[in-house]
Amino acid sequence: MVVAAGLGRWWVITGTTSGLGRATVRSLLQDYTQDNLLVICANRDVAKAQAVHEADGLDSKAFKCVELNLASFTRQVSSKVAVQ
Repeated sequence: MVVAAGLGRWWVITGTTSGLGRATVRSLLQDYTQDNLLVICANRDVAKAQAVHEADGLDSKAFKCVELNLASFTRQVSSKVAVQ
């Protein structure tokens, strides 16, 4: 999946539904109002992230929510390390 092809500036922020991740997304989208900006919001629950950022009044053209579940990555890495 290509989410940022041809864009000038983009950031990938994890855990954007609360705390520091959410504050970072709000700050980036308030401080940088350029047309060539995309914030990629990586979370376990894409629907929740979309709803949170829309509730914050953020421009839906400036961010893209994608699924990122690092728990499954940790299990995969752990099983490969254990086998070796």
